[in-house]
Amino acid sequence: MKKITEACSTMWIWIVVGLLLLLFTAAWWLGNQLVNFALVMQGETTGRTKRFGTSAAGREKTPHQETVRRRRAEERQRTETWLQQIKAEQVALVGEDGCPLAGMLYFCNTPGKRWVILAHGYSGNGEEMLDFARHYMQQGYHVLTPDLRGQGKSGGKLIGMGWPDRLDLLQWIHYLIERFGSEIQIVLHGHSMGAATVMMAAGERLPEQVKAAVEDCGYTSVWGIFADQLQKLFHLKPFPVLYLAAWALRLRGGYDMRKASALEQIKKCEIPMLFIHGAEDEFVPVRMVYPLYEAANCSKKLLIVSEAEHADSKETDPQLYYDTVFSFLKYYI
Repeated sequence: MKKITEACSTMWIWIVVGLLLLLFTAAWWLGNQLVNFALVMQGETTGRTKRFGTSAAGREKTPHQETVRRRRAEERQRTETWLQQIKAEQVALVGEDGCPLAGMLYFCNTPGKRWVILAHGYSGNGEEMLDFARHYMQQGYHVLTPDLRGQGKSGGKLIGMGWPDRLDLLQWIHYLIERFGSEIQIVLHGHSMGAATVMMAAGERLPEQVKAAVEDCGYTSVWGIFADQLQKLFHLKPFPVLYLAAWALRLRGGYDMRKASALEQIKKCEIPMLFIHGAEDEFVPVRMVYPLYEAANCSKKLLIVSEAEHADSKETDPQLYYDTVFSFLKYYI
C-alpha cells in the first residue's frame, strides 16, 4: 500500500510539472505570436500601417479620404520632381547596442546651419517623410531621414515602437554635430511612431544644438497603443495577452514595454514642443494628445486639425499645418 501511495504521489507530481510546462509553452507561444504580429516586418511596405489600425480595404472611401488621397498623390508628384534637383547622400552608423542604422541626407541648395531630423511612422521608412522634407528645405533646412530599426534599410529584428529608437535618434543627432559642426541647429519632427520616438528622445539629455521638436499624432506609450489596438482588433483586454507579449518582448527585444512611455519622457522635456493631432484619429486616438500636452514641462503649442484622421493632418489642411509648424519654429531657430 505504501508503494502504491508513493507511486501515486510521484505520478501527480509529474502531472503537475507537465501541466506547468504546457502552460508555460502556451504562454510563450501566445506572447510571441503578438510580438511577431505587431513588431516583425512582413514583406515590403509603403509607409502605411499594415497590421495595426483600421484597414480601408473593401470599404467605400469618404469624401475626406478621397481628398487626402488626391492631395497626397499631388504632393508625391511634386516631391518626385524636387528630388531630381537636390543633392542626396546615403549614410549609416551603428547604434549603442550594435544595431546597424541607415538614413539619407538631403542638402538644401541654400547654405545654412539648420537641420531637421524626420522620424517616420510604424512599418514605414525614411522615404515616407520626403513630402515633409521638401517643405522644410523650402524654408532653408537640410534634412536627415533615418530608417528606424527593424524597418527600411536599418537592422534590427523587431520594430522598436520608439523606445530603443530614442537612443538611435541621439546617435543621429551626435552624427550631425560631429560632421557638420557645433554651430548647427536641429529640429526633431516625427509622425505616429516617429512622433512617439521624438517625445521619448526629448526626455533624454539632448545636446544644446537641438532647439525644438514637432510631434504629429504620437501615442502616450507602447503599452497604451497596444492595449487600444487589442481592444479594437480582437476585442481583448490587456490581461493576459498583453502581459505575455510584454514578457516575450523583454526577452527578445531587451526592453519592458510598460516602461516605454512617451508620457513619462515628455515630463522631462526641456525643448519647445509642438503637438499636432487629427480630430478624427481613430488609430492613435485624439484623447492621447491631451495628457501628453499637459505633462510637457516646456514651451509648447497644441494644434488639433478638424476632420483629420491618422497621420493625414498635413493633407487635410496643408496651409494650416505648415504655417503652424514654421511659425512655431521661427521663435527658436
